[in-house]
Amino acid sequence: MLVYMNYTKRWLYTGDYDGKTYTRAFFGDIEQLEQRLVKANTALALVEKK
Repeated sequence: MLVYMNYTKRWLYTGDYDGKTYTRAFFGDIEQLEQRLVKANTALALVEKK
C-alpha cells in the first residue's frame, strides 16, 4: 500500500533546435508531486526507521 510518495520530474531534450544540437538538455521545466495517505478503510501498521 502506498502511504507516501514524493518525486521531482525534469524534462530532458535531445535533438536539434534553432540550429543547435542538444543531448539530454534541461530547460528548467520541473514537475513536483507529493502525496500522503490521509485515511484508509483498513487499519494501518506504520513502521518508522531507527
